[in-house]
Amino acid sequence: MSILLVAPDEVMGDRVRLRGARARRATELASRDGTLRVGLRDGPIGNGTLQSEGADVEVACQWLREPPARQPITVIVALPRPKVLRRVLSTCAMFGVQRVAVIEAWRVDKSYWMSPALEPKAIEAALIVGAEQAHDTRLPQVSQFKRFREFADTNLRDWTEPAAWVAHPAAMDAAPSAPAERCSLAVGPERGFTAYEVARFEEAGFRAIRLGERHLRVEVCVAALLGRVTT
Repeated sequence: MSILLVAPDEVMGDRVRLRGARARRATELASRDGTLRVGLRDGPIGNGTLQSEGADVEVACQWLREPPARQPITVIVALPRPKVLRRVLSTCAMFGVQRVAVIEAWRVDKSYWMSPALEPKAIEAALIVGAEQAHDTRLPQVSQFKRFREFADTNLRDWTEPAAWVAHPAAMDAAPSAPAERCSLAVGPERGFTAYEVARFEEAGFRAIRLGERHLRVEVCVAALLGRVTT
């Protein structure tokens, strides 16, 4: 079951006070005896007990432990369709990814950049879904880069960790199959990065890899790669 991730301004001593949709969310997550798991944003995880129900809810909290350790992983993903982006962000949060870069690529539909899914509140909402599922309280840092060439010229080398891979259907090397202490993963559009874009990643120190013979959807590729490199 998911935890309820609460913001510091919702906490009053050992109690959490929620209203409206937040109150309904707490009621939905609570067991029949009124208990639920809670997490303080960027803080500890603990147990909660509903003290009241209705439009306004109070939850008595007992903070017990720190959240899971962060995974020192960077995910670079070419902007997919908005609903796919939400799933990718949630997946990254579930795996405890440290940071995410959403970038432009030649095969990205330019209209995607006008989607409300890229607004800060929408990004945060998608990340919270994943963090609550994973019982985590810390969200990945998300950056947006709307020009590929500028990103490659200015930022890409800064995003190259000791191990770095770019997924590409035509690559000869297989994807990593063991956890990496620190790494970066790049995933292109569903039709893949262009040869020029792959070459720019390789110039920066990335190794082109493939995940078998099948062409995967973006969100599946991200999850499969993270499943291989996380501990």
